[in-house]
Amino acid sequence: MIAGLNRIDPAIGQRLQAFAEKENSWGVTFVAPGRTGMDVPYKPNYNPASDAPIGFVCKRIHFDNFWWTN
Repeated sequence: MIAGLNRIDPAIGQRLQAFAEKENSWGVTFVAPGRTGMDVPYKPNYNPASDAPIGFVCKRIHFDNFWWTN
């Protein structure tokens, strides 16, 4: 997603990095209705201490506010 946003505006990645309402993300967890989960990392063998986050997550309302004010 960052690459797509950078195509729209090269500085938007920098503004998103500074956006306070987001959390860093290195992967996703899919959870079935029976509460069995499966972790899917964006990058195999990542190390959150040394690897930069590949993505971000935030509440939809906060992202919409970021998008419409930037």
